[in-house]
Amino acid sequence: MGDLRQDLEALAMLHGVELSYYDIRGRHYVASDEALLALLPNLGAPLEGPGDIHEALRARQQEIAHRVLEPVVVVWDDAPHFVPLRIPALRKTGRYRIEVLLENGTVRGVEGRLDDLDVHDDWEVEGTHHLVVHLPLGRALPLGYHHVRVAFGSTVQEALLMSAPRHAWLPTKDRMWGVFAPAYALNDDRSMGAGGLRELSRLVRWVGEAGGDFVGTLPLMSAFLDEPFEPSPYAPVSRLFWNELFVDIARLPELARDESARRRLEGPEISSVAQTLNRNPHVDYRAQAELQRRVLSSLAETAFSGSSRAELERFAAGHPRARDYAMFRATTESRREPWHSWPAPLRDGDLTEVDFEPQAYRYHLYVQLRMQQQLGALSNEVRQLGGGLYLDMPLGVHPDGYDAWRERGAFLADTSAGAPPDDLFVGGQDWGFRPLHPERIRFRRYEYVIACIRHQLSCAGALRIDHVMGLHRIFCIPKGMGGENGVYVHYRPAELYAILNIESHRHESFLVGEDLGTVPNAVRNAMDEHHFHRMYVAQFSLRGDPNHAVVDPPKTAAASINTHDTPTFAAFWEGHDIDDRLSLNHLSEPEAPKEREDRAALRHTVIQYLQNKGLLTEPPTTDAVFRTLVRLLGASEARLVLVNLEDLWGERRPQNVPGTTIESPNWRRRAARSIEQILSDAGLTAVLHQLDRSRRNGDG
Repeated sequence: MGDLRQDLEALAMLHGVELSYYDIRGRHYVASDEALLALLPNLGAPLEGPGDIHEALRARQQEIAHRVLEPVVVVWDDAPHFVPLRIPALRKTGRYRIEVLLENGTVRGVEGRLDDLDVHDDWEVEGTHHLVVHLPLGRALPLGYHHVRVAFGSTVQEALLMSAPRHAWLPTKDRMWGVFAPAYALNDDRSMGAGGLRELSRLVRWVGEAGGDFVGTLPLMSAFLDEPFEPSPYAPVSRLFWNELFVDIARLPELARDESARRRLEGPEISSVAQTLNRNPHVDYRAQAELQRRVLSSLAETAFSGSSRAELERFAAGHPRARDYAMFRATTESRREPWHSWPAPLRDGDLTEVDFEPQAYRYHLYVQLRMQQQLGALSNEVRQLGGGLYLDMPLGVHPDGYDAWRERGAFLADTSAGAPPDDLFVGGQDWGFRPLHPERIRFRRYEYVIACIRHQLSCAGALRIDHVMGLHRIFCIPKGMGGENGVYVHYRPAELYAILNIESHRHESFLVGEDLGTVPNAVRNAMDEHHFHRMYVAQFSLRGDPNHAVVDPPKTAAASINTHDTPTFAAFWEGHDIDDRLSLNHLSEPEAPKEREDRAALRHTVIQYLQNKGLLTEPPTTDAVFRTLVRLLGASEARLVLVNLEDLWGERRPQNVPGTTIESPNWRRRAARSIEQILSDAGLTAVLHQLDRSRRNGDG
């Protein structure tokens, strides 16, 4: 292909595409012509085939050269405030004027002469010499999202101007701890199967009484629990709305006024089914959602016909997205098919009241109001302990969901996010959702991204950013191609960190980046620069070195023994995960003996290390080693230590096995112990009290 390949590579780089990468084993992958030609049109390149490459490259070079002002400009609180301007060399003359419209409505103006400005970069495109100059903004700007307008000669350009703190917000308390549990797994004698905010609040009080600061859980985002059906917390209908499955029905104000709903909730119609669901070891999401809706729909009608109507109308007026979301959900239920199959006007976002059942609309609006109120109240309760809820921001959204429908321009068409080939997934992974479009989100001034982050932080004392590498780059797989044909596409990390830092300060929440696995140094360097906390997982930090068998977590870490995606501690320590991998064909029969041998050697080394340090003074049972490691983490400098609730009683079944669907009951397994059993178990409470002492005294 010769020159065409060279032009194709140049075009790809101008669209932020990485031409090659190294996988986890150091194998080098180079982007194929087919992959680039399939992906680049989705990024905006005018390509239909190889014959268009040269002209597409020329058009991209011209477009960038004539982009006088980038759509987004970031100024940091610890650096000079200026706006970079890209102009032809012949136009570096005459006066310019900058106007900054601050968030509070104040306008600031700065004037000067282009002739007086230093040149910071220069290059040539088709014989025209271009320069980059920096226009000073004068006084420092207040934190926030402002609007900048630059005028010189006959040219006027506008942009989003983000004034951001270099560092994310940090709590004054250094050595915090908490407990992690999926909300759906919690249960008590009043549950309907899956747990929710009521059960979570009981856990919050228990942790608080033991001296803890945080309760962590999986994403609480809205989900499809009928048609389509997808209960995974990492494939939400929207990252802008909550999952009403978790609402505490007993605390809804309309229940006191709705006698019919009360009778239904307390009568055999619901109670007998709820008891059956509560005996099931796995959550039946469809059945529970249908059961709860019988009551919630009645309460929604009561709310709209009574004194709550004005409150709901204020909510709808103040949250236009909520009204739009309710219309989308109601239309989806009415048509019982994905939005991709809707008639063109509906598919393109034009919904009217004839397209859905009004009752369904009222239901979805009502449950969003009450979920926001209840989760906000629980968040405030935990914050008064000095900590907060530790929430989780999913990387993507369901392709049939609200965000993918309403914000479709913010996503890459005909492309899936995923992961490159590795030893477990030799063909790579296709995660099934569309990645954000790196250019369009900038020209849309990050409105969708900001809204997602604000929604999470409205209730989070700490926020885990799933796949934090996604702030820098995403592995993109063109439609119809396997993971081996994927390529990395880059974002503007400085702009995304600026948004997260602004919102972190505004909500006084600290940030944790999920940086597990193979992560480029640039990502962790940026995390350090912006005071993002890393994730430390003890199971990944045990070594066969008798002198240093447990790697200490850094101070800037959220530390835990394991995660929701790994085996529980008991399963890992005893090697049950090896048996599971073997049964799932993630491990071959010839490989299993070596895995078991290595795990046994690791156990021996870790036990010796703990004994030599005087930390393990009792027989080295699984429970004794677990409690010792918890104390060791507690004594560390890590900002936050989270204990998996199920590890407290030695659970051996995982909540999720990555890369499986039918084979494992992912996201469905209820905790083996009820809240009552947990709260009354002095042994479990003793582990938390010991962790609290370790955190306070720094003594393992």
